[in-house]
Amino acid sequence: MWPIWFGAWLLVSPALAAPVASDAGPSLFSAVPAECERVRAAIDAAKDSGYIAPTPLRELAEGDCARAIAAGRWPELTSTLARSNVSAQRGVLCTLGPPEAAHILAAWLNGGVDIDGDNPACALTLLHLAPHAFSEIMHTRLGDPERKQVDELVLEVALRMQPAERSALLPALEQATARGLAGRETLHARLCAAEPARSAPACTMPVPPKSLYDHEKMRSVLPALWPHVLGVLIYAALLALAQRKWGRAALPVPLASFGTIAFFVLICLLFAQNGTEHGPLGAAEYVFALLVGLPAALFAGVLVTWVALRSARISPAHWCAAQAALYIPLAFYYEWTKL
Repeated sequence: MWPIWFGAWLLVSPALAAPVASDAGPSLFSAVPAECERVRAAIDAAKDSGYIAPTPLRELAEGDCARAIAAGRWPELTSTLARSNVSAQRGVLCTLGPPEAAHILAAWLNGGVDIDGDNPACALTLLHLAPHAFSEIMHTRLGDPERKQVDELVLEVALRMQPAERSALLPALEQATARGLAGRETLHARLCAAEPARSAPACTMPVPPKSLYDHEKMRSVLPALWPHVLGVLIYAALLALAQRKWGRAALPVPLASFGTIAFFVLICLLFAQNGTEHGPLGAAEYVFALLVGLPAALFAGVLVTWVALRSARISPAHWCAAQAALYIPLAFYYEWTKL
């Protein structure tokens, strides 16, 4: 009896195993170049958390592994991660830049797919892998005749580019200049700050009359300003109700300081957004400016309000009016320079 059962199992087991093998598809961990074992292990270790930090991964891949990937010796990396539903795993293709991934990155960027929340990094990777595909995507981003301002992705890519890379976005600058798109000045500042792009015709071509830009920018700024105005009105109403409930002398300073805090936060955002005389801030400098500036804005807002209400004995209603008088023009300037 046992030989018959054993023989039947030998006949049936391959049939049961076959579908499993066929459905599995290419594996990320098959045919891994020996130089990339540490990279494979890092990706595998992070698969449960859904987060893969790009900088350590890029450092692990430096040297022989990077050369192996560039030579196309790890095609399973692309074929597996391209099917992933986890944005962080898709982002690995942007971090490591295998040549097989060029058409996939182009399709993701054209389709508006969220690639680990960092599409500009993927666009720069595509620039190195397939410059023509990169140029087509940037052109498409500005090609809509109904578009009134420069696409956010184009502006963010320009901010992260090294001077030698910026020439690739000069056609986009030409488009923005010819059509008078809002945000053209920001794009010009980011691309034309250094050579070789600074001497290119796109950086020196005549600019349409400023009145055209001002008109277009005004149409874009006014809708963006309404949330600020609405916030000021709600804040004033809450302050009036609080004063009626607690009285002028007992009005909590933290509540009365919201407007002042918002004012200092806007100053911090303006610095982080516009950078210094040497050019816009890099990504790391931008984050550092916010980490330092936002707590400082909170402290300064509470301190100034305490001095105004407790030492100078300014009326909360007058203080609210003063905050609004300072905040609204600054908010307008912030939205204006943001374009």
